[in-house]
Amino acid sequence: MKKLLLLTIAALMSVMSFAQEVSDNVIKIFTSDGITTPILSKDIKDITFEEITPLNMDIEISNVQQNSMDVAFDMPEGCKYWLMCVTKEELKGTDKDVRMAIKSKYNDEFDESKFLRIPNLDAGTTYYFYALLFDKDGVPAGISKAYATTKSAAKDLFTINVTDVTKTSATVTFTPKDNTMTYYYFVVPESSRD
Repeated sequence: MKKLLLLTIAALMSVMSFAQEVSDNVIKIFTSDGITTPILSKDIKDITFEEITPLNMDIEISNVQQNSMDVAFDMPEGCKYWLMCVTKEELKGTDKDVRMAIKSKYNDEFDESKFLRIPNLDAGTTYYFYALLFDKDGVPAGISKAYATTKSAAKDLFTINVTDVTKTSATVTFTPKDNTMTYYYFVVPESSRD
């Protein structure tokens, strides 16, 4: 009986001493984006769960030209930062697929509203503008999208030949690509052109 009591006290003492040691256990958080975040359990003060308030950004496209366009990104309240992605192909799939594509292809990161003139675009091409918005805690909280097509390149509708040039005259020949079209020509002196 004395032995049993002694063993019980020893077991109880060891449990109490182990219970007071700091553990190096790790809690792993797996998000739907496929991101794993490990956190040491000793670093956790408390855990709370919040519902994410969806964020939406107004993206306004203007001044669309053959090789450029202006794009205004109006960052909403409650947004900590956002990623801008410009692509010629529409991003398809689930919200998770689109978020992951933006994260892997984004062009720049901003923490304020932006007005950008986007240069060096291809004529007659549709461009898609995406903004992946992050809330105050750095959690993805919304995707906004806009698109526009640049103006097509001008086509040569005429061939113009100038021959027999003299000091006071020249022969000018206009050849339209479509012989049924109506056209007018106008010749001005160099001083007027300048």
